Amino acid sequence: MRKLTDPWKLASHELPNRLVLAPLAGIGNWFVRMQAKRYGAGLCVSEMVSSFGLKYGDERTHREFLRIHPDEHPSRSSSSATTPR
Repeated sequence: MRKLTDPWKLASHELPNRLVLAPLAGIGNWFVRMQAKRYGAGLCVSEMVSSFGLKYGDERTHREFLRIHPDEHPSRSSSSATTPR
């Protein structure tokens, strides 16, 4: 049986352990992710980013949700989209 502390591979990335911080709505900013890394998370995923905010250059989207600290790596971003009408 595998342990949470065992390394694993996600695509071409070798991760140090199986502890993953999932996307957290409203509190998944870089500071929360840095704390998760500090306490042992092998991978942190950003708060879900709206494709609308990306397309139209929303300041908060770019300033807060897409901010990745150099010490966070490896990291992943998540995005959401709606169907155009």
